[in-house]
Amino acid sequence: MVEIKILSSAFRHGISEKEILSLLAYDSTRTIFEIHDDEHGNTQEMIVGFSQNGKLLEIALKYTAISDIVFHANKASFKYRRLFRALNR
Repeated sequence: MVEIKILSSAFRHGISEKEILSLLAYDSTRTIFEIHDDEHGNTQEMIVGFSQNGKLLEIALKYTAISDIVFHANKASFKYRRLFRALNR
């Protein structure tokens, strides 16, 4: 199993570790947007979905050979709320 690391930058907007992990744990409540590779060839994704307490969040992840790294977490922006709702009607 790959380790999940949460960088301090992910907590900048007040989203807790529990909220981040709850969103990542439930595949059925999330949608993946904006998949691309960074300059080192690591895949990055923006994931939007509901945390266990019902907040619609956006979480940015980078996948490496060693771990999955969460580097951004926030309440879903207008852009992602709109896209998420359009795809999950």
